[in-house]
Amino acid sequence: NTSMMKPKHLFRGQCKSTRLLAVSIPPEPLCVCWEKLQVGALGRGMKRLLTFSLTALTIILSCITVTAVRERYGLAIMALSITAINSVAPTICDYLVIFLEAHTTRGTQQASIYFKTTACKWVLTTILTAYVTPFVNTLDNDDDSLIPALYAIYIAELVVTPVTKTLDIVGHLYRHVLAPRCENQKIMNAFFEAEEFDLSERYTDMSNVLFLTCFYSAIMPAGYFWSAATLMVHYYVDKFCLLRVWTPAPNVDTPVVDLSRLYIFPLCIMLYAIMSSYSFALFPFDNSCELPDEELPHEYVGSFNATTGEGESVVFSIEDGSSVFKYCNQDMLRYNPWPAFPAIPSSQPKGNEWMNEDQQFSVILGWTAVWVVGFAVLVLLDVVRKRLRQFFFGEFEKHQKLSYEAFSHRPTISAYVPQIKIPGALFPTLLCDVSNIDHSIIGWDDPCDFDKISHNAIYDVPNLVNCGVLSTVTHWGNRWKFFQGPYCRRSNHSLRSVIKHDEHGPLWSFLTLN
Repeated sequence: NTSMMKPKHLFRGQCKSTRLLAVSIPPEPLCVCWEKLQVGALGRGMKRLLTFSLTALTIILSCITVTAVRERYGLAIMALSITAINSVAPTICDYLVIFLEAHTTRGTQQASIYFKTTACKWVLTTILTAYVTPFVNTLDNDDDSLIPALYAIYIAELVVTPVTKTLDIVGHLYRHVLAPRCENQKIMNAFFEAEEFDLSERYTDMSNVLFLTCFYSAIMPAGYFWSAATLMVHYYVDKFCLLRVWTPAPNVDTPVVDLSRLYIFPLCIMLYAIMSSYSFALFPFDNSCELPDEELPHEYVGSFNATTGEGESVVFSIEDGSSVFKYCNQDMLRYNPWPAFPAIPSSQPKGNEWMNEDQQFSVILGWTAVWVVGFAVLVLLDVVRKRLRQFFFGEFEKHQKLSYEAFSHRPTISAYVPQIKIPGALFPTLLCDVSNIDHSIIGWDDPCDFDKISHNAIYDVPNLVNCGVLSTVTHWGNRWKFFQGPYCRRSNHSLRSVIKHDEHGPLWSFLTLN
């Protein structure tokens, strides 16, 4: 109800308008995806549905590949295959998001890549490892057990991934093998272009190690030390690559950070509580329940020959007075039709109880997991509520602190100039007439073409300049003063700015995009 608002809070309140402005913090100028702005909400949703389907198909095929490698070549090769797929996953997700999805900013684009790459790595590195490992081999020291598989994964993350980044094999191949054999200078310059710093991949590597540690923390407490060492090595390797290997990336807004803060890290904590409760409850992971009231029959005493499930012949002995056990399914995560939750003693099947007095602590862990899951659901519902509230209600924040520094006095700030990045080109391609602005506010500079004529699309077609087909960007600096009074008059420009004046002069300079 805008009639309850003060006129100064309404758009053109002095003109008796009932419109209420929806103002938010804009993204960085160089992060706007100008070529995707024309895509509507329905088109963006359909494109994201397509990329989600392709990502799910990629995860399924990768799981089949890793499972086949484990069965045929063992744990060591399986860990290397997981590391190799994890190295390729960001590239696949990059192509899916960049070429198939439509994002208005680089921030949302990076967040989409982050989500898809994280899903791939979590499933392949953590969840698939637990799925393909036999339940009774969880705590064994055999080659098919879980602990050696985790050690192999940690070693691969600690050694293979940082070494691959530091060596930059693909970059050296481009610069020292392919570049000298190029036919022209433009192609050779493209081969010398460094790999761009990818914020989503950095967050993915960090969250992957964190998720692996939280998932298996109760089974493998040494994972905390392996995780700390891995993250420390990744930090110094990323620092080296940022200074020596990668090219600087433009500043992006906060969708990647918000995705980690609101969803990824809370999900890690929630699964940490759940898997810790299950790890204590499922001990000793042998699917056997002791029968204390039954005595061992005499016909079972002696040495016997047996064949394992894998076809191996073994010899074992049973002594008189040994305890009697029976088979009982301890894998509460795979109960039919639903997993047993919470993982507490009362969730055991009747007649097949295996928990002893030392496992009563699982009651505390189980109900703690329930509390954590409930809290996580409430937080998620609160996030959804805030997102839905934005469609019906606005939020007003009054900022008292004003800066008297004009736009033209900030040498490092960039303007909103339409431009696109073409793969293989050293500089972006401008999509507007920039003859009426200072080129220092575009955000980049070519020392060989200061006027940027060779990088402007309007000069590619004859007689396209000044014909009104493409946009024109105009800058009014502090030396101009077209408007008087507290607010500017109505303008015919498609992009308008409000100018506030006081005794110190104009508070802002502004840009218009015709």
